[in-house]
Amino acid sequence: MRKKHIRWGKLISAMFGVSCVIFFADGFRRLVSRDRTSEKITEIGTFLHTGESPDGKNEKINKINSAGSGYKTEILTSDKLSQGYLALSNAVNPPSAVSLQYFVNLYDNKNEFYDVMDNTAILNREAAFALNRLMADYTAATSLTNFIVCGTTGTYTAMDWAIPRSCPDSSAGNSVDLAIKNNGEIIEYDGLDSESWIIRNCHHYGYVVRYPEGKEDITGVEYAPWHLTYVGQPHASAMKEFDMCLEEYVSAIGRLNNSQFVYDVGIDKYEVYYVPTFGDSTEIKVPENRDYNVSGDNYGGFIITAKK
Repeated sequence: MRKKHIRWGKLISAMFGVSCVIFFADGFRRLVSRDRTSEKITEIGTFLHTGESPDGKNEKINKINSAGSGYKTEILTSDKLSQGYLALSNAVNPPSAVSLQYFVNLYDNKNEFYDVMDNTAILNREAAFALNRLMADYTAATSLTNFIVCGTTGTYTAMDWAIPRSCPDSSAGNSVDLAIKNNGEIIEYDGLDSESWIIRNCHHYGYVVRYPEGKEDITGVEYAPWHLTYVGQPHASAMKEFDMCLEEYVSAIGRLNNSQFVYDVGIDKYEVYYVPTFGDSTEIKVPENRDYNVSGDNYGGFIITAKK
């Protein structure tokens, strides 16, 4: 009988490959745990991770607030902390009142691929258009048009009703509560079956399940597959990739402390950085000739997102 020999070279290569996957997947979590004053990160793939770069050189992160060319100064007042897609909202830190300047009537602006129960429901304009794209692609993938939006800034809840409870962030106007139309009835959306396409793909459109399964001890809210919140790109994709709820993600960004990470979504590249507040007004640097978005975290700083 022919004797089998262990191919040590292939075995070592396979073990090395597995180690690399584990290392890179855990990179963002290691970014959270490091001391922010001595943090060094390098660009590996689409994300900035801690550790050595492939060529063995350790490079410092880009200090955005000391940037010169290509950036301008903005002054933000402390009342802006509770505004934006990434503002954490709960009973202790409620969201700010919505500004109708950035909202549309969802009933009047929806497409034919879903329904809206309340013809006065309003939703953030960017979130509304993203919802239209999400629902159009859901129909293309499943041939179904069975979703109905039962609430945006306010949701009717009752025993045995499709939406069992309201959520702390609803009044911010960036969320939708979804239910299913079924033979003339409206039933609760449990995130299963063909409709699970929404949960599996909503991050491509800037939406996340705000209170995901398995994160109840962090969010303080039971799993709510029917409650989607718009956080925009690249944040929804990053939260999906690193399996983070909004609390974990905002905390991780807060540890950047005036420094940036870069994230790729398809052909688009984004830079994200955090500036802590100081007193009643805070000076931040924002891109001069590029699209950008500023969101408060509703606690202690501002998150700036810009396309590169």
